[in-house]
Amino acid sequence: MTKIYDLIGVGFGPNNIGLAVHATQKDDDINMVFLEKRDELTWQNGMMVPGADIQHSPHRDFITPTDPTSDYTFLNYLKSHNRLLNFLNVPTTFPFRLEWSLYVQWVASHFLEIVKLGQHVTKIEQTLKNGASVFRVITEDGKEYLGRSVALGTGGKPIIPEELEPYLGERVYHLTDYQTKTNQAIKDGCKKFAVVGASQSAVEILIDLYRKPGVEITAITRGIGFRQKDLSPFTEHIFFPDFVEWFQRRDADSRRQINSELETAVYGRADKDALDELYRLWYEDHLQGQPRMELKNYCEIEKATINRSINLFIREKHSNTQSSIKADAVIVATGFERLERGINSNKTPSILKDLESSIEHDRGGNIYIAPDYSLGIIGESGHRLPIFMTSFSAPSHGVGDAGTFPLLAHRSAAIISSLTEQLKAHKE
Repeated sequence: MTKIYDLIGVGFGPNNIGLAVHATQKDDDINMVFLEKRDELTWQNGMMVPGADIQHSPHRDFITPTDPTSDYTFLNYLKSHNRLLNFLNVPTTFPFRLEWSLYVQWVASHFLEIVKLGQHVTKIEQTLKNGASVFRVITEDGKEYLGRSVALGTGGKPIIPEELEPYLGERVYHLTDYQTKTNQAIKDGCKKFAVVGASQSAVEILIDLYRKPGVEITAITRGIGFRQKDLSPFTEHIFFPDFVEWFQRRDADSRRQINSELETAVYGRADKDALDELYRLWYEDHLQGQPRMELKNYCEIEKATINRSINLFIREKHSNTQSSIKADAVIVATGFERLERGINSNKTPSILKDLESSIEHDRGGNIYIAPDYSLGIIGESGHRLPIFMTSFSAPSHGVGDAGTFPLLAHRSAAIISSLTEQLKAHKE
């Protein structure tokens, strides 16, 4: 007899790890399985740049904001590894990205019995089982799993400029592959690197490339170089649950306007310490008469070709001046797809295409995500089938609640609470 799970998690990154953590806080036994396409559980493994840190308080972890006494807090992780006092003595505001990655892996390791690795989900559809509607989740190798609910925690796909997409590989690659492919490229003799984008990750990559002797860098941005995040403590209220509740009560047009105004706190910006370090390195090079980084601001890539080297043909947007760049490798640091914005918008994630006709959309064409982060799909038997969107909630919950860590604990708690109530109603 085919097992029916209460919850099938697609992916086991931080958002779905958070669900596993909060499910353990409930007295109700939730029967869960998580399907992860990778063969190992890591977090941002390709971006472990030396010295890079996370951009939020270490107390905004998997569970501290909702239950600071839990075993899965960041402080308990440090205590368990005999590093608490040393960490408290480190002269920095935020943890190193490496340490946060180790914390994520440590928490994930407690749930290995409910995680199936190497399972790439390609399709989600409805079906009937014993007269009740359930989801059928199908993997690339043809395995099928049945569940009363699904949590989609896969995150957005990397954004690759269409001019570069045909050349993706060992010499043109996204920031998610930065460490391994850059190290190999340098071993193979690559000296000239082009970095496309102006995000926090782009700045960290440029700083890291500066540390590598003999490397020459071209930084290509669509705006005025690199801009600072809005870190005002007043703006930080977008990471508060009461702001999310207020945001949800606004109409669709207002939500889009608010998100546009608040993007500087989340997207395409860098922290002051990283910007200061990059500028210091850039200025010091010029002071010594040996500039290693060329800035190409307000530029867009119009064409790319590859012979022995990579040729990028760019245009400066305001003067309409065209020029070309030769590089041995190109690193794409342009971020990830989002549901709510322009060309970055996938109105419905491709994995849900077989359910699209059943999914409610708002006036702007975005999928409607309820306050409990679910898509309301009515099954063939008439029952509501929830798909919880742990990563794509910016249009409905605000850019501060778009799958990032600052609100992860509250998001996870809300989803597990809603699921528990729906399971009770289903059993009754």
